[in-house]
Amino acid sequence: MPVYVTLCTFTDQSVKDVKAVVAEMEAAKIVQSMGGSILTGYWLMGPYDAVVISEFADDETASAACLVTSAKLGLRTTTMRALNNDQFHRILDKMP
Repeated sequence: MPVYVTLCTFTDQSVKDVKAVVAEMEAAKIVQSMGGSILTGYWLMGPYDAVVISEFADDETASAACLVTSAKLGLRTTTMRALNNDQFHRILDKMP
C-alpha cells in the first residue's frame, strides 16, 4: 500500500485544550475505519507538532482520512506521498 508522511500542527483552538486533543488512539481509530494504518508517529519540537507515517489504499482515501482527522482533532496537516528506494528507482528508469 502507498505510504504517506503527514506533518501536523495544532490550531489556535486545539492548543487551548491540548490534553483533550492529544488523542493518538482517536486518530488511529479514524485511520483504521478508513482502511489505513498508522505505521509510526512522533511528537516534534519546532514548526510542526507531530509527524505520522501511515499507509492507505490510495491518495483519495489518505486525503479523506486527513480531512476527517483534522476536523475532529482540530489540526492542520500537510500530507506527502512517500516513495521507497525501489519505487524511486523505477521513476528514474522512466527518464530518457
